[in-house]
Amino acid sequence: MRTALKRLAFSRAVSDWLTSSFQRMCRINYVIGDLFTASNHESLAQCVSRDLRMGKGIAVLFKNNFGRTSELKEQKRELWFCKDMKGMSNR
Repeated sequence: MRTALKRLAFSRAVSDWLTSSFQRMCRINYVIGDLFTASNHESLAQCVSRDLRMGKGIAVLFKNNFGRTSELKEQKRELWFCKDMKGMSNR
């Protein structure tokens, strides 16, 4: 019985630690303003189709603000990749 209680206490401690660590790492802040004037300390991400057309919605704004779609097309990437676009011209 004592061992089971120790395991339960340890399990709860680990669970609490993981929860608090995850919350610190994955904090979401809601900010009202222009997305594209965010500081260099902020990261922006956009999911796009394989053809990189970006013809509707917020994708158009990303394309107009950052461009460089030809650079991405030249990479001929498969699905599920993330490209770090350091040195963006408007940043």
